[in-house]
Amino acid sequence: MKNLLRQIFIRLFRFLPLQNKVVFRNFNGKGLGDDPKYIALELIRNFPDIKLVWLASDINTPHPSQIQIVKFHSLLAYFHLATAKVWVNNIKNSSMYIPKRKGQFYIQTWHAPFGLKKIEADANMTKEYIQRSQLDAAQTDLMYANSDFRLQMYKTKFWYNGPVIKSDSPRISILFQMPGSKVAAIRQELNIPENEGIVLYAPTFREHYPFDVHAFDFQEITKHLEAKFQKHFTLLLRLHPHDASKFKGVSLPSGIVNACDYPDMQELLSISDVLITDFSSSMFDFAMTQKPVFLFAKDFDAYLSNERDLCIPLQDLPFPITKTEMDLHQSILNFDEAQYKSKIGDFCAKYGIQDSGQGAKNLATIIHRQITKS
Repeated sequence: MKNLLRQIFIRLFRFLPLQNKVVFRNFNGKGLGDDPKYIALELIRNFPDIKLVWLASDINTPHPSQIQIVKFHSLLAYFHLATAKVWVNNIKNSSMYIPKRKGQFYIQTWHAPFGLKKIEADANMTKEYIQRSQLDAAQTDLMYANSDFRLQMYKTKFWYNGPVIKSDSPRISILFQMPGSKVAAIRQELNIPENEGIVLYAPTFREHYPFDVHAFDFQEITKHLEAKFQKHFTLLLRLHPHDASKFKGVSLPSGIVNACDYPDMQELLSISDVLITDFSSSMFDFAMTQKPVFLFAKDFDAYLSNERDLCIPLQDLPFPITKTEMDLHQSILNFDEAQYKSKIGDFCAKYGIQDSGQGAKNLATIIHRQITKS
């Protein structure tokens, strides 16, 4: 009976007039983050008359006062989806499906401007996922890509026939534009001194491998970074959200900070001097700043064989790749900044990558145009 009443109300909502508002979704109910967050913040700065609604599983998620937080999957959430002129979402298998109405505009940002792993039609997806993705694609009005490579992928591998524009990535904008006061506030929250170097360790999720694949001598890494860059380092440990709960309450040695629960990965990237990851798309976000990225995974070969195939050859990557701690140490000590920046330039040229931090402004302007057109 409850579900029946919900469906009746959802149908009735569709007869209400559309409103000048945007509804944001992030990974099926997560709090403010990824591209949707930075589009919303740009709308607040430049188009404050537009109402902003964020659907979150936790209604107490921290947020600016200009954003209304609504419980994900609630009847009120469906009301806002049914009556908003614009939707913004970053995944294609949304668990909150509602048919789009005439006059509504749906921007699908995806959640990786440029990635290493095969995705969508190139990957081994379940039948249910493909059906959801196709439903999403049928409703999508716009996607963006910050590279020629992704632009073609979105057109051919996402079951999507609509427009794809070339644009900077909204979530990367903060890596270029974070105010010094915000940097200082984050450092203070994480208890990191002002002039301390920061290395972020952020591995991707593994479906089939033991959790201890992430265990290595973090302090030894910071020692080699200190030897190379001539300053003291703190290491931020940021596991994938699926793994983060396993590190709750774990005691870490001095100089290692558990940042698994920090709400915004992009802010952690913004304050970091060095990134160590394995297969995460964060490597490409961080590379736009030309700061050092080191790829390290003890299960490198096994992951590629059993978990996910890659969409670009490893040899094209501009980052040092290591499979043992000793090799990682040596890679840090041998790091050549000029050579590294040259490789990034060559990589970006080959794949048509461009990003100068204007993505949030680009997408906010498009949304404003949709909201205000007659």
